[in-house]
Amino acid sequence: MKILLFFIAFLVGADELMLGPILVPIGQDLGVAPERVTLFITAYSLALACCQLLLHWRRMHPVKMQ
Repeated sequence: MKILLFFIAFLVGADELMLGPILVPIGQDLGVAPERVTLFITAYSLALACCQLLLHWRRMHPVKMQ
């Protein structure tokens, strides 16, 4: 199970590294400054962190069905 979790974490990190270089051309096509485009990576990382916290909390405190 630990190897699977490691592999998933690796894929998430690799996804963020591959996303960075293509943001500048996408920003140029959309007419957005590169500084503003990099906020996308920050927003993605924060959303991912919040989802991970929520899913972990749900796993530790399951809802009991009646």
